[in-house]
Amino acid sequence: GPFGRRRRPPIGFFYAAVGIATASWFVTPLPEWLASAVVDAIPIEEDISLGAQGAAMADYRLAPADIQQRVKAIGRDILRAVASHHPQLVEAYDWRFHCTSQSFVNAFAYPGGRIYITRGLADSSTDDELAAVIGHEVGHVLHRHSQKRMVQHRLGAILLRALTGDGDGDGRSEGFGREVAGQLAAHASQLSKMAYSRSNEYEADHVGWYACALMGPSCQPDALARFFRKLDGGQGSTEWDSTHPGTHDRIQHLERMAADFDRTSRERGRVHAASHLAPPSLARGGPAKLVSRATSAVAAFWSALPSGVQTQMLIEGMWLAAEGLQQGWEVAEP
Repeated sequence: GPFGRRRRPPIGFFYAAVGIATASWFVTPLPEWLASAVVDAIPIEEDISLGAQGAAMADYRLAPADIQQRVKAIGRDILRAVASHHPQLVEAYDWRFHCTSQSFVNAFAYPGGRIYITRGLADSSTDDELAAVIGHEVGHVLHRHSQKRMVQHRLGAILLRALTGDGDGDGRSEGFGREVAGQLAAHASQLSKMAYSRSNEYEADHVGWYACALMGPSCQPDALARFFRKLDGGQGSTEWDSTHPGTHDRIQHLERMAADFDRTSRERGRVHAASHLAPPSLARGGPAKLVSRATSAVAAFWSALPSGVQTQMLIEGMWLAAEGLQQGWEVAEP
C-alpha cells in the first residue's frame, strides 16, 4: 500500500512523536474557540440533563421558603427581561432558581438553567443587586461556560473518544454532540467547582448588566458593579472570587458600560440604549457555530471509517511527525 513506501526515520523519533502528541493532548488545554465549537455541537436537552445530574450530586440544603420565594421571583423578572429580546434562548432551557442555606457569598450556575444563590449572598444584596447576580449566572448558562471549561481544561480525551463514535462507552454511536455530553456527564460532580476564565466572566457580566438595563427603573445598570464593590472593595479575597476571578477589573469595565448606557439613554432613550449595548454573543450562529458544524462533519467521517483504517491513519500521522522531528534534529545539529 501507499503507507510505508518512503524511508522511515529511526524508531526513536517515532516514540518521541507519540510521547509529545500524547502529552500535548492530555495536558495542554484546548483553545477556547475549539472548546466552544465542541460544546456548540451538544443539544440543549443534554445541558438540562447534565445540570440536573450535577445539582442532584451537590444535594444542597435550601434556605427558608420566604428567601426562596424572593430569589425565584427576581429570577423570573430577569428571564422576562431577557426573553423580551431573546425569547428563543430563554425558552430552550429549564430555568430553576434556588437559595442554599450556606452563609458565605457565592452563586452557582448549572448547565441547562439551574441557578443557586447562597443565603449569604441573598441576605447581603438589595433586590437589584440580586437581580444583577442572577442575570450574571444566566449569562454563564447561555454561554455554556461550565461545559466549555470542562472540555478545555479537565477532559483532554473528550474530543478523541467522541470522534471514535462511542465516547460515553454505552456501545452506541449517537452523534458527536451526544457522545461529548455523555463524557461530560461522567464528571457532573465537578460542575459546582469549576473556576471560570476572565473572558467567561466578562461575557456573563455583560448579560447580567444587559438584563438589568432591560428591566427598567426597578434595576439600575450599576447594580452588578455595586455588588462587587460591596463584597470587599473588589480586591478578590472572597469565596465568590474563588470561582469568579478578576473582580476589580470587571468593576471598571461595568462602570464604563454604565457610562455609555447613560449617555445613549439621554440621547436615544433607555430601550434603544439597552438594545444598542446588547451582548453580541446572544445572537447565536457566529463563527463558533460554523466551526462546530465542521467539527461534527469530521467526527461523522472519522466514525464511519473501519477501526483498522483509523489505526493505520493515526500511526501514519505519527510517522509523519517523526520525520518532522528528525529533520528538526538534523537542522539543529552543529
